[in-house]
Order: sequence, then C-alpha cells, then structure tokens
Amino acid sequence: SDSSRPESATVVGFDDSDEDEPETTQTTVAYVSLAGKWRRTDVYESQKATFTAEAEEDGSFSFTLKIWSDDKTVTITGSAVYVSENTAVYKESAASITFEKGSQYLSVYHSGKNKAFGIAEDFVIDGKFTQKTPKYIEKEDTAEYDYQIYQTGEVVKALSDTLSADDYALYREMMSKGLKSPIAYERTLDKNGKKVNVDSELNAVKYYAHLSGNASDMIFICSNDAKIYVLFYDAQEMRYYTNDKKYASKMPASFQAVEKASHLKAVFR
Repeated sequence: SDSSRPESATVVGFDDSDEDEPETTQTTVAYVSLAGKWRRTDVYESQKATFTAEAEEDGSFSFTLKIWSDDKTVTITGSAVYVSENTAVYKESAASITFEKGSQYLSVYHSGKNKAFGIAEDFVIDGKFTQKTPKYIEKEDTAEYDYQIYQTGEVVKALSDTLSADDYALYREMMSKGLKSPIAYERTLDKNGKKVNVDSELNAVKYYAHLSGNASDMIFICSNDAKIYVLFYDAQEMRYYTNDKKYASKMPASFQAVEKASHLKAVFR
C-alpha cells in the first residue's frame, strides 16, 4: 500500500454513507384550466370572437381562436404554453398572443402585427372573454365616445394632478405634435362621426403618439369619467400612470402587451 496516503480523507460535497438516499420530489404547478369555449364580451356583435381550448397537457394546450369582422371570419390555431399558473402564451414569429385567466374573465391580448398570425389588421384579437352569455354593444350607440374628451377640464386636471411635471409637459408636446391616426382594428366613430380608437378592455377612447426626435412613444386611454391611463416608453424606459385605483398595481392588457414586446419593465408612478 501507499504509505503517503492518509488513513481517511474527506471529499467536500460527497456523502458516501450507506443510508438510502431520499427520493427526489418534483414540484408540480397547478395550472388553471382554460378548457372549454369562451366568447368575447362587451364588444360589437360584428366583432365577436370565440376561444376554445382543448387537448391540455402538462404545461400547454391546443386552442382555436375564431374572430369576426363584420361578415368576415378568420381562425387562428396553435399551442399555448403556460408561463405562470393562470397565464399562457402562444408565439408566432415576432408576435405573440397572451391568455390570462382572471376571477371572472379570460383576457386575451397580443403584441406584434396581425400578419404574423396570417390575418388582416382589421381583425381585433384583444378583448375579454366569458363562458357565460356574452354582452354586445349596440352599434348605433356611438354617443359614449368623444374624440375631444382629452380637452375637457376634468381630464386636463386629472392629467396635471397625476403626471409628473416633466411627463405632463411631454404629454402636451406629444398630443400637439405626434398624435397618430386611428388604428384600423380599434377604430370606431364617436358621437360626431369622427374616427377614434377604442380600448376593448376599458371601453374608452385611446390615443397613440410618437415623437421621432427623441424616439418617445405614448399610449393614453381616457374614460368618460376622467379615469386616465398613460404609458410613456422609449428604448430605455417605460413609465405608467393612472388615477384609477383598480389599475394602480396592474396595467391594462394593451399596455402589458407593449411591455412584453418591448422587453422593458414598466415603472409605476
């Protein structure tokens, strides 16, 4: 034998005891089942949609999303992967669709262009879905929307009270210089017959603005009762403001989609 070898040695990180090793247990995530048929609610009947989830496996499920636009229909099929207990994501090229189960509704929102899913831009993907009987908005009733609502005294005060001084100045500049035209799939007519974007989740007027000089973007949602939701973002930072207590700790779904697509984490102000 080798006389230089010690009679005993300890090797760090190794247990050579004869006791049986305990069995390794894996933690199983209890995903919320989205199985069944869901119908989009609180939209025009001409923009109805159905979402059907089936063939659930551990961590994923297959689905069919059928969307109407007046008398036209399209269908998106695929497999969504759970990213948390109640949220699953379907990815296609540089675009994605997120399905998030809340206490009452299934929220569906997307990032990227519709063409990534093989459908035209006038088809609305986003919205809230129910397994109960959906409610539809009367198409003739457009008086609830007013493109000029951002100019009312109540909204101006809400903005000046809620935004920081710098961001209120930025908001005013963007609304005067960078306001974008209505987006096709969100467009409807206001009480004066003017084209306006409407957020499907909040059922409120939505504005988009962009300043090319400093590459800043803004999305501003404004309800009839002066609830405001503002998202500023550029290549480095994303800032979120609201005076709605219900959304103080969670952004509207359309803002969340921008956050995911931009690979930024919104700072709540």
